[in-house]
Amino acid sequence: MIEILFFFLHDVVKTINNSSGIHRLRIDNEVIEDLQLIDDHILDFYKNLYVESVSNYQNTGNMKDFIGTYIPELVSS
Repeated sequence: MIEILFFFLHDVVKTINNSSGIHRLRIDNEVIEDLQLIDDHILDFYKNLYVESVSNYQNTGNMKDFIGTYIPELVSS
């Protein structure tokens, strides 16, 4: 009986794991299902997002503003 329950729960977990994730993504009004293209697009999106943010602060030369924006202050005076 315990073995049956174990295999049932294992199948439930496998189903949940297989259903999570991005399997389809609209890029420039085209639906993409190729997982490698989706991975590349998401990686490029976040690389560009953070590069722009970092370069905006590096141009000002004020590292304290950069750190204060991206790293929360966890300890107060």
